[in-house]
Amino acid sequence: FLLKPPAGSPPLQVKNQFYLENPNRFVLDLEPAQISSKLFNAPPDANGRYPSSGVTQWLGWSVRLSQNTPTVVRVVIETEEPINFSVLRGEHNTFQNSIIIQPAIEKNPFWDKLKPHKKKPFGSLKQLYISKETPNIPIKFRLESQYPIQYRLKKETETRFSVDLPSIQAPNEPLGFDVSAFPSIKSLSHVQTAQGSRLIVELNKPYNDIRTTPFTSAKALEISFQVMKPMVSPPVNSPKGKPIVVVDAGHGGKDAGAIRAGVQEKDLNLKVALFLRDELKAKGYIVYMTRDTDRFLSLKEITEVAASFRPTVFVSVHHNSSTNSSIYGLETYYYHGFSLDLAKAIHERQVASIPVVDRGVRRNQFYVINHTQVPSVLCELGYVSNDKERSILVTTARQKQHAKAIAEGIDAFLKRYKAP
Repeated sequence: FLLKPPAGSPPLQVKNQFYLENPNRFVLDLEPAQISSKLFNAPPDANGRYPSSGVTQWLGWSVRLSQNTPTVVRVVIETEEPINFSVLRGEHNTFQNSIIIQPAIEKNPFWDKLKPHKKKPFGSLKQLYISKETPNIPIKFRLESQYPIQYRLKKETETRFSVDLPSIQAPNEPLGFDVSAFPSIKSLSHVQTAQGSRLIVELNKPYNDIRTTPFTSAKALEISFQVMKPMVSPPVNSPKGKPIVVVDAGHGGKDAGAIRAGVQEKDLNLKVALFLRDELKAKGYIVYMTRDTDRFLSLKEITEVAASFRPTVFVSVHHNSSTNSSIYGLETYYYHGFSLDLAKAIHERQVASIPVVDRGVRRNQFYVINHTQVPSVLCELGYVSNDKERSILVTTARQKQHAKAIAEGIDAFLKRYKAP
């Protein structure tokens, strides 16, 4: 990501950088800096601040900019998995005074023209420690090196993940590992790659909630994950013997989501979700909501609440935004393959019954549909950043149209598969 100030501006300086979890975010504060109003298509508030701008990127990453103080701009990169970023300063004329942010192991074509803020030498692992397996307690891997550790965590399958270590050399001998002491771990290997080395972990069971914890010294790294219990389907004789639908109204409480012209995404999401609940109940389904008031839940809490209801399907209601105010239309997202038919059923019904621009069914690693182990869909019902579409999205008539169409899509999906 390139942050380039106007010509003649003073060089950007890194004031602060740190990581946040749940969801995973890399935060960077830059000064002296101010955000141009052209990025937002919206006026500042009474304090002269512009709203945060969300720009969806590839791999499900989201980038937001906000004016933290009159001279400090905050950059937040939200990723599905914990990722270590490098921050570089441009020295070539093309990038003079600019800041470039990139995943630590990615090769940049302009690398020779860039100067890392912190140069990290090449080394080896001094220690690899694995915590004892205890039921319902996350398993932890602790890596230590004589030098700061660069890393990139990758969730490859439901039972395998890897950690790329560009600053670490793999050992010449296989890792000594007693499989019998760790029933959930199938194999563990540390291999050399073109960019450094890779630690590969194979498990006997699916896992979730994987995360990394960089330590203050940067010479140690902790990776933790939770081995999942087998997913139990709702029993046929569950209340009234009917399918269970969990409806999630995105954002809420302190998390307003997208904001334009005084319209808050969290409010639109809740209104549609409540109408959707009523539509589904009228069709005879059992419906639970992750929230039915204006309250905040973290992404992890949303998935935990949803799982506690043992649902047949899960639907998350959202509204979109963009720095480009000309973009508008409807998008429906899924992640796991078993959710594709549900996404198609909901999307097709909405496009057929509502006068809306069709932006398609898309695949994305949004946390709530990636970490829900039943058919799950995230509906983006329109762009609040588009003045014309926003004026329609705030009407009760349009909200009820979306709720009715989504309910009909869910109904068609469940009847097609005769779900219990």
